[in-house]
Amino acid sequence: MDQICIYGVYHFFAFEICQQFLNEGYQVTGIPYPFQDDREELSLMVGRNANYAEWKETGESQVKDQVEKEGKTFLFFSHYDHQFLEEKHFEAIIQHLSLILDHRKIDQTIIFQPVEYTAIPISIESFRTFQEKCEAIIPNPIYIALPPLYGSRQPERDLFVQLYRKQTDDVKVPKSNFNEILSSEEAAAFIAKKIFPHFEHAILKSSEGFTGFIEKILEKDCEWSGDLTAWSRNELNNMKVMEVPAGANSEKKQKDWLINIREFHHHNTHHI
Repeated sequence: MDQICIYGVYHFFAFEICQQFLNEGYQVTGIPYPFQDDREELSLMVGRNANYAEWKETGESQVKDQVEKEGKTFLFFSHYDHQFLEEKHFEAIIQHLSLILDHRKIDQTIIFQPVEYTAIPISIESFRTFQEKCEAIIPNPIYIALPPLYGSRQPERDLFVQLYRKQTDDVKVPKSNFNEILSSEEAAAFIAKKIFPHFEHAILKSSEGFTGFIEKILEKDCEWSGDLTAWSRNELNNMKVMEVPAGANSEKKQKDWLINIREFHHHNTHHI
């Protein structure tokens, strides 16, 4: 059976990807960030599953014994999550990836990248440099472009969270792809059930616009701008467009998310 490796497994979208592949019965190896101290507590969120194992830095021979199995090995690598990290963590990730790739053969890397950066504050140029360094060392990268996501484990630094709680002022909000917002759970399920294992460069979008939902989130005047776009229009035009159908309970998920954010019952999954 194919092997699934998920880097930064206990963070927002990577965690959703992990859950969906486990639901489909795949064997998943979760790779926490090297600077994450609360691994044991966070690993409980995955639950007990015989198909899940956490990558251990136990030495080359032991690691190879764990992973030399039949099928291809896919590495899922979420730049969508990386935008919520601090710049000081980027170099640690590069070094950690090099160590992992020394010990494990990866057949295909799937990179999730936001269509527009949705974390604030973020240094765009530093982040792009980090992305280029990652691409230089990971094997056979395929890009999946993601519109803004929302979900139960939304990071505190996410632009939607900041705006809805009115915790930030004078922020430029990128407008071009916000009506294509997706539930993180539904996006991850679509990837695990409909795309895997035949990946190609693609952009995901909602099958129906969420203009009303965006208006609820942005309950104040904001300056709209395209300055935060992560991709050029030509790059996006050359990608295959894949529409993710809205689930039967999409409206309920939206309402639950708004209630969760409004009542401050929100859990910050990106505490380092």
